[in-house]
Amino acid sequence: MFQEHRDRDEDQVEAYGADWDAGDGRGGADGGQDLHPHTGELAEVGALIEEDPLTALLAAPRRRKTPEEAAAAGVRGPGTPGTMQPGERASVLIVAQSSGPEDGIEEALDWIEAFERDCGLLLDTEATASFAVASADVLQDGLCPPRTESPAELVEFILFEGVWYHRGNVPAAPPDDNGVSAWGWMYHRAISGARPDALCSIWDVYPLPCPGQG
Repeated sequence: MFQEHRDRDEDQVEAYGADWDAGDGRGGADGGQDLHPHTGELAEVGALIEEDPLTALLAAPRRRKTPEEAAAAGVRGPGTPGTMQPGERASVLIVAQSSGPEDGIEEALDWIEAFERDCGLLLDTEATASFAVASADVLQDGLCPPRTESPAELVEFILFEGVWYHRGNVPAAPPDDNGVSAWGWMYHRAISGARPDALCSIWDVYPLPCPGQG
């Protein structure tokens, strides 16, 4: 079950489901420019990182890729705010393409950095936090076609197969859509279509308010 995160109400926290392991909800860790700001909160994400080698990896300093290095690897932000609003927290689902939790977390860190650099809004990057992680096979166990908008309604962006999706660029819902929007089906497609050993992670990002915004 998710742990309560900052100003999330209980219904939002529970809506994701019990198959995710909670992040610790802290903002970015302190450190020099060569240390990734999110390494600290990922050190306590739960059962997926109980093995000592992985815990050590997460606790160790990590050199951030330069924007040029990330771009050369095909890792870019969405280039648009989608439905994010200045001054309002938003959540991002990242479905890794790599195998296993170690590589999956490394990949997620690269993508969330790229998101921070190029999402169409200025973000409080010190506040970016990992909210939860889960192995795709755990989420896929017993997964059924969606019949409600939850939990897709809680995220503003989905990264799947190296493509950023938001509510304005998703494939159409199937003809028999169960009354669920294309966005709800996109969330289902991302989880069901992930490789079973892929890491899925949810991140909270914090767009800065516009000048004069309360």
